[in-house]
Amino acid sequence: MADAAIRQLVILSMLPRSPRMLSTPEVYERVKNAGFSVTAKTVERDLLSLERHFALLCDQESKPYRWSFQELSGAFRSLQLLTCQASASRWL
Repeated sequence: MADAAIRQLVILSMLPRSPRMLSTPEVYERVKNAGFSVTAKTVERDLLSLERHFALLCDQESKPYRWSFQELSGAFRSLQLLTCQASASRWL
């Protein structure tokens, strides 16, 4: 379960703010490159789960679906702050 939570945090940190978007296969490739051994379907389920809890946009007009944070999402700003803090703590 902890691996899934970490993976989902990594996915959130990868998603751009709207209007830029990443397709589901692009997210999957980035998750694999981050060292997670999961299937594309697992990443798809993660994105759908995250969409229920965070201000994510999913463009479903064509496949593959494309994902981003809503432009004015507070969750996006909070995630940016946490990422900056984590990066800074490495250097302290």
